[in-house]
Amino acid sequence: MIQNKKKENRKKYFLLRNHLDFIKLSNKMFDQQMWCWGCDIRNNSGNKMIEYGFNKVRTSDDKDVPSQYSINYKDHLILLWGFGGLIRQNNNKAIFIRRYDFYPKRLESVPENFLASDIKDIKKYFVKDKSLLYEIDYNLLSIFYDLIIDYEHWIIKQMGTEYRQHTLNIWIKKKIVNAENLISTWKDLYDFTLSKMLKVNSAN
Repeated sequence: MIQNKKKENRKKYFLLRNHLDFIKLSNKMFDQQMWCWGCDIRNNSGNKMIEYGFNKVRTSDDKDVPSQYSINYKDHLILLWGFGGLIRQNNNKAIFIRRYDFYPKRLESVPENFLASDIKDIKKYFVKDKSLLYEIDYNLLSIFYDLIIDYEHWIIKQMGTEYRQHTLNIWIKKKIVNAENLISTWKDLYDFTLSKMLKVNSAN
């Protein structure tokens, strides 16, 4: 009976693996969003991420090491680097999303004053039990999407749709969506995570 319950819980956690289209789109959108954030940081009128509410910390004297950006958003700590993002609700509830490899990884015992200058600094907090590494907390994932949606509403209000379109046009890669569809695409991804979260909660 207990063994069957464990298998059922694992099945619920791995639902995301059955939706490769969602993962692929999230991966591409996250890469594009990182580019947009980089443009906002380097904006001639000032660092827009700081204006929005992010804090910036230099974690190394090496200029090639990316800064760490952090924000408290809806009772969650969100950390961003050029190589990925971390969403933390408490010491024992956090996920890491790597740029170019979007599938969220579960973390354990992440300190509140966490600093990282390299992905190796984050990997040492991955859960030791590899069978639990890919367990998805849909709430944390939805909070991350919600932050991006809120930020994009803000940047367009501050700078205009033309500004965001320009940042996409100068990207060396092929843009995933244009500025007018950027928020709606993130909203679709957000709604997907909510639907999965509701299914998991109703099954408990």
